[in-house]
Amino acid sequence: MEILHAKGLFYLSRAWTYLYFVPQIFRFMTLPVDVPLSPKVATSVLKWVTLSWIRCAIDGVTAILFLRSVCAPENLD
Repeated sequence: MEILHAKGLFYLSRAWTYLYFVPQIFRFMTLPVDVPLSPKVATSVLKWVTLSWIRCAIDGVTAILFLRSVCAPENLD
């Protein structure tokens, strides 16, 4: 059962990455480097970084769930 949860979290995290994080990073890449960030853009960057830490934690939980499902006693025979 843990493998199903891990699989679900993995695919949700990938979808979130492709729908939110990738488009945002492409937007950030088009910003001029010699101009200070506007407050709106700075808020967007801070939100992106905060959500990225949450995504990292979700990936860690996913990895642990995958490892637990592989190391489950019924799989060690």
